[in-house]
Amino acid sequence: MTESNFEIKQFHTFEEILTLKGFVNKQPITKEKYKKILGHYDFDFDVKCCLEKPNSRLCNHDHKFGFVVRLQDNSVSILGNVCAKNHFDADTNIRKDLSAYSREKRRQDKFQRFYNLLAAKDIALEKLKVCQNSLEEQESIVSGFYSELEPQLQNILTNRSRDRNIAVYVTLIKHVKGEEESGYEYVEKRSSPTRLGSLNSLRVFGSHYFSTAKHQLKKIRRAFERANNIQQDIKTSELEKLSVEMAAIGNVDKLVDDTQIDVSSFFSNDLTLLCYLHPSSNVRFKTARVVLNRLGKECGKSKAKQWLIDKDSQIKHSNNADKIIIK
Repeated sequence: MTESNFEIKQFHTFEEILTLKGFVNKQPITKEKYKKILGHYDFDFDVKCCLEKPNSRLCNHDHKFGFVVRLQDNSVSILGNVCAKNHFDADTNIRKDLSAYSREKRRQDKFQRFYNLLAAKDIALEKLKVCQNSLEEQESIVSGFYSELEPQLQNILTNRSRDRNIAVYVTLIKHVKGEEESGYEYVEKRSSPTRLGSLNSLRVFGSHYFSTAKHQLKKIRRAFERANNIQQDIKTSELEKLSVEMAAIGNVDKLVDDTQIDVSSFFSNDLTLLCYLHPSSNVRFKTARVVLNRLGKECGKSKAKQWLIDKDSQIKHSNNADKIIIK
């Protein structure tokens, strides 16, 4: 598990360092005096570095992170991380040891992170099960509604989910009468694009919307399953990749919450706008029936047809228009 027989040891308090046999306050450190690394510290406060500069004075630079080292006379002192990198050549024993120690520390940290994640496997798998059920429930709600719509409208929603086109426009036609100087009367047709509203969260109709989320859950589940069979000689890069996949369990709550928010957001729209996405009267009447049933106003085809006629009349009246064109 270790590289170059290093024991990775962290000193959590300065008092731990003070009690080490041989510790000497402000003991100068040089490459000639250095013997070996005893461990490292990572404090939320600064301690003074004991590197001896060429002028024989101590560095005294403040460091929160650094190393505890034993010297040739068996005394113990402190060396700041940055100073160790900046003031010793790469081919010195102290720099070689510091590099090897840091590599081994990173490796052991990654193993520790992995085992911490693996220890919570049962909790993670139960969480994944709950999230999977929630996603399937949301998918069922959306697919159930989608299946009631006409194929032409289904295609429109799928395309709009991809293009992120949420605005619903119609063209309103107004007939304006006029008279020329000659006395000839004419009727001018004026058209204007008019925005009726927006349909938010159309992304739920994307062809991969739910499958992408479920694939993420599946990927995490497989990572935990593979984790049971790893070998001690696994490459650190492979271990880190596996840990990253397992750690994604921390984001699944947001993944599911975002899905629920999107689904809720769509059904909070003015769904009657769906009746203004396709020009076919037949498609519009059938859409009106689906929407009214969704709103709890169960009705047959004839009632839905009359409702839509009245809805069109309201829009024309409020905009002083004579005709609605849907493209």
